[in-house]
Amino acid sequence: MLARDDSGWESQLMMREMNHPTAVFAEMVEESFRPHFERMMTTIAALSPPDTPVHVLEQLTLSAVGQCLYYRVGSGVVKRLIPPDRLAAQFTVESLARHIAAVTIAAAEGGLAMQHRESLGHIEIDEAGTKAVNTENVKDNLNTHSDVATESATSKNHFS
Repeated sequence: MLARDDSGWESQLMMREMNHPTAVFAEMVEESFRPHFERMMTTIAALSPPDTPVHVLEQLTLSAVGQCLYYRVGSGVVKRLIPPDRLAAQFTVESLARHIAAVTIAAAEGGLAMQHRESLGHIEIDEAGTKAVNTENVKDNLNTHSDVATESATSKNHFS
């Protein structure tokens, strides 16, 4: 996902169509994307509790698709954030597919996506997208994982 070249006319055309859809793109979505989307949503639904609302299944499906797209379209960012040795060893198509599947399954199974959505219901988010955060929890989490952030920031060629 990270190694492909997006400079070809096909990739450029697809990105343009996704950002500024034409009638041709609408047809492509119906004939190509929708069957894959519906198949994926059916799979996620099979992993989810029977009372999971359709919009949650759609959001879970789009989340998985979004992760794939980010690794593809945002590969330049990923390549700058992750040290090259770890990128080569741990960010292969197979490992990313397993990761995305694991995250999606974890959210779907047992209704965890719904449970977490409900638990976040009390958090107020303003129009700017900011929210109140329990800073003690953030500090504890940062202290627990400070060695990871330090290792990543000091890796060779990190921002070159």
